[in-house]
Amino acid sequence: MTTSKEKFETKKLPMMPIRDVVIFPYMMTPFVVGRESSVRALEEALAADKKIFLATQARCLHRRT
Repeated sequence: MTTSKEKFETKKLPMMPIRDVVIFPYMMTPFVVGRESSVRALEEALAADKKIFLATQARCLHRRT
């Protein structure tokens, strides 16, 4: 239960979608980073406080042929 005195902080994190894997907080596991936008997000996280928002991707909208 929160009280009116509690303060919540909003923080902007780089986001990277992931497929075919479940990752829990503080879990260490390798995963493939292929898209240029994902590489940039990862580089941004590593250059800052090493925190990144991983979002599950239900299906790939941009399939390569």
